Amino acid sequence: MRNIKFLDEPGFIYDLFFLFAFNFNKDYCLTNFINYSKSSEDTDYYSKILNEFSPISDELLLFFYFTEDKKNVITKYYYEPYKAHFVFENYNLSMVQEELSNHEKVKENIIRFYFKDIREEDVIKCKDSITYVNKFIKNSTYSGEIKSALYSFFIEPETVIHKLSYELMEKSFALSQKYDAKHKLLSELKDNFDFDIVLNQLMQTKNQKGDFSCFDDIYITFCLYHKNCVKTHYYSNEVVILLGIDYIEHINYLTVQFRLPELENFGNAISESNRVSVLNLIYEKEEITIKDLEQEFGFTGTNAYYHLSLMIKAGMLKTRNRGRTILYSINKQYFQTLCGMLEKYYKDKGGFS
Repeated sequence: MRNIKFLDEPGFIYDLFFLFAFNFNKDYCLTNFINYSKSSEDTDYYSKILNEFSPISDELLLFFYFTEDKKNVITKYYYEPYKAHFVFENYNLSMVQEELSNHEKVKENIIRFYFKDIREEDVIKCKDSITYVNKFIKNSTYSGEIKSALYSFFIEPETVIHKLSYELMEKSFALSQKYDAKHKLLSELKDNFDFDIVLNQLMQTKNQKGDFSCFDDIYITFCLYHKNCVKTHYYSNEVVILLGIDYIEHINYLTVQFRLPELENFGNAISESNRVSVLNLIYEKEEITIKDLEQEFGFTGTNAYYHLSLMIKAGMLKTRNRGRTILYSINKQYFQTLCGMLEKYYKDKGGFS
């Protein structure tokens, strides 16, 4: 018989890290973490989070900046390696703070993260010499903002690490108050949880990389602020599922995204002349950014997000992350499939009519 258990700490800590990551990667998060079937509502929701938990020190950028592999220092070294602790309920902020107290290890993690091909002997030299690490910073292809953050960190690493520990504790206290206020909601999510329904829905989305129906022990942890979160962690005998409080709507949205193109969505996406112009601009330039739309058409950032969200919802656009910039391009596979669907309107059983 399947055993469903609920965990509190993993979802809480994931939310805590998300607040910081969102602060430093706003464009990426607004592009990749919203439900485009209600893009305006979600964009407003996530934007308000910044105001609720501001300010966050700029010096902490290095710990939460998303590189091209969509990872940051905190999740790579202080979240993912401890996933095995989730099921024992001993992964919490105290564990993270204890790991951060090892300043030499933190410096090593920063070096390995930002200089991925560095040799072992160079890691040691970088930890011990500002001059030596500066050579790697100078020769890197990172933006001026990241280079400046790296210089600042290695000048006074202990100061920055202490600031990180303090702000994690400070935001954790504020977040815990929010969780306490939403205790009834979280209890209802647990009481109303139906694993069989969730399993059936997840199996239809790309988020489901394997069949966890064979596991006897299923652990569920809810995120209050990353409300569209849908993540799974597999172990030898158990699986842990992280779900945001809007997980049902988001799973339904993800399911729709992996169906065949819908002509109605396509029609809605190109029914406005501005979006046709946007599509033509993307075709001409191959990739564009939000700022390109602001400069080319005089859109505000909100208007640009609105038009792009409708086109992404239809499936006609793809996105990728280049540093902190989101690039939008045409989803050629979508249009190829769409052309195949439209064939029946200009062909009959004998060929072209």
